[in-house]
Amino acid sequence: MLSILLILLVQGKWRSIHELTESLRIGKLHENIEVHHMDFPLRLLFYWDPLLTLLPKLLSQWVDNIQPHPALLVIGSGLHWMKKAEAVSPKSFESSTSAFDSFRQHMMSFLPLLAWQAKSTQIILLLQDHVQESQIFKKYLNIYSNNNIDQYNTFLSNYVSGTDITLWDSNIPFSDAYYLQCRQAYKNSYDMSWNCANPLHSGYVAVETYVSMLLNDICNPFLHLDSGYC
Repeated sequence: MLSILLILLVQGKWRSIHELTESLRIGKLHENIEVHHMDFPLRLLFYWDPLLTLLPKLLSQWVDNIQPHPALLVIGSGLHWMKKAEAVSPKSFESSTSAFDSFRQHMMSFLPLLAWQAKSTQIILLLQDHVQESQIFKKYLNIYSNNNIDQYNTFLSNYVSGTDITLWDSNIPFSDAYYLQCRQAYKNSYDMSWNCANPLHSGYVAVETYVSMLLNDICNPFLHLDSGYC
């Protein structure tokens, strides 16, 4: 029997992952989390950086060898940039356009650093999931629409062109399938496997599929699998 012990640094205190399993799944920990494996040299860092404003500083530290650079970096952003338009005027097309322009300018500001880091670190850029438009209040549809999300995703697709950054877009059809199921059979579960009441975030039944895809991508090159595996 394999026993795995993971400890997490949350709010400045090291705790066993078993103490936090429920709160990590059904709560909202909008903060940085550090995870250490007690038996293997595995260290995971989650940065709560929805606007990617911390990322340029981290990239500079890695490029200058001030901090050890990661072996793998997974990044994603978009929805919280759209949310900035909500605070200005949810019905205004101009506010939505302004939010996208700010997002584009910010992303372009650190592209050289990100592209340079991708030469030594595997970097994966995750596109924004689609949303459940039928459950969004009409006054917010100008902001949280799949057409708007596609605009962000198209920019990000072009953003990584010509770099060593991997574009992760296979989550999109899964989010579409998830929301289709929500429309056909509205579901909500305590563990948030299904969370159809939330129109902006896919439930864990989809997110866990994303994690499986990520683990496959990381681990399969070391497993020497035959052509029957993807």
